[in-house]
Parts: sequence; C-alpha cells; structure tokens
Amino acid sequence: MIVGDTLACTGSDLTYSIPSLNGATYNWTLPAGWTLNQGDSLTGYMVQAVVGVNGGDIIAHEVNSCANLHDTLKVV
Repeated sequence: MIVGDTLACTGSDLTYSIPSLNGATYNWTLPAGWTLNQGDSLTGYMVQAVVGVNGGDIIAHEVNSCANLHDTLKVV
C-alpha cells in the first residue's frame, strides 16, 4: 500500500512510501512532468517529488526473495 497524498498542488513537495522489505529492490513511476527532489532516487522504499502540472498514477514495484508487489495510487 502506497502512503501519501492523493490531492496534489502543482509545485508542492510530496513524499510517498511503501512498507520496506528486507533485501528488497524498489522501482517507482511518477506522473508525467513530476520531478524528484534533489538527491532523491526512484530505488528506495520512499520517494520525494515535486508535483507537475498534471495528476496521474504513482506506481511502486517492490521485489525480494519472497514477494513481488505492485501498487498504484491515483493522484489528482
């Protein structure tokens, strides 16, 4: 389950996270036009982003030796 705001204002800084798993790798997809905060990456259990003009889907993919999890959060 992705935790974070589903209502976003253009230019605001928002944080999204998923529960961390031991030994997991993570991959996030942000809506078009959104950017990462400086120094952040799309490969941890948490992502910090600057909201673009459009909403869309935030997608998290988390994999370890026991789980292969996907979740999507719609942001407007």
